[in-house]
Amino acid sequence: AVVSTQSGHSASKTQPHSTNNTSDFLDKDQGTAIRLVDLNLHGSCHGVIPNDLLLLLQCLRCKCQAEVSIVANTRKSVTCSRCSCVLSSYLYKKLCLTSATSMACADLVGCIIADVILSRSHVSAICTGCSTYTTLTPQPGQGNITWCASCGSKITITLEGVKMVVVNPPVASDKQKKQKREEKGYVEGQPLPDKGTCPHYKKSQRWFRFSCCNRLYPCDKCHDAAVPDCPLEQANRMVCGLCAKEQPVRNQCKFCHGEISGTFKTSHWEGGKGCRDKLRMSNNDSRKHKNSNLKTHSQKDKRVGKKKKVPTATLR
Repeated sequence: AVVSTQSGHSASKTQPHSTNNTSDFLDKDQGTAIRLVDLNLHGSCHGVIPNDLLLLLQCLRCKCQAEVSIVANTRKSVTCSRCSCVLSSYLYKKLCLTSATSMACADLVGCIIADVILSRSHVSAICTGCSTYTTLTPQPGQGNITWCASCGSKITITLEGVKMVVVNPPVASDKQKKQKREEKGYVEGQPLPDKGTCPHYKKSQRWFRFSCCNRLYPCDKCHDAAVPDCPLEQANRMVCGLCAKEQPVRNQCKFCHGEISGTFKTSHWEGGKGCRDKLRMSNNDSRKHKNSNLKTHSQKDKRVGKKKKVPTATLR
């Protein structure tokens, strides 16, 4: 039997089930919990369980997104269209109540859930009187009204949206782990190759991690030459070219305190790495007047010893 809903979607009846049988349901949240926001169950609706959900998965490596429709209590894997990494998800179904709004939990590998498209997903509402499952498509922000196909009781479900709560962080796939080791290409504590410089910017001693592809390049021109199809986004992290420590973008390394941007101007000698212009050098620097004719000499020999100053005659 098919029952029409107020939102224009159809709701079909399945065989009656007992709500006391919870062996197929997950007891506690794990992985990434999918929860319904401001869920309210009215009429003869006891609870809601997912049938299939349309998930928007985002790759951990290149941030590319892919739509995946997953049936409850099954695993589905897809390949990222940009970096060819495996994006896998196992969807555990849960009994969603007003007091416990977790509808499902996802065990993710190589990806995270960016969004859940409820308008293209299907859930089952459990009737309180006859324990019949009625399938419907939930529409956030409006009342989802249907009637039980077995006893004719009215079922109303309202919700405002969906949110994801990470209980356990997702696991990177084998390819992502291998590519992370291969792409590192440096040892922490040791200088980067050529101290992080490139032909475009010879004074910039650092590598930038661009958020669009999560890769390291000395500058934006090197990024465009290596991955021309990747949309350039601003980098917010970098690797110091002197100590190879990753950190937020800044002009001076917070670990080795080295100047890596090429724009820092010092007024001290600093062992030859700082200022060498004696006109701009600080007066407090011992190198400013070293080996110079302008250096002051002591006048003490004119005041003491054989050349001491002759005292003037005492006035009477």
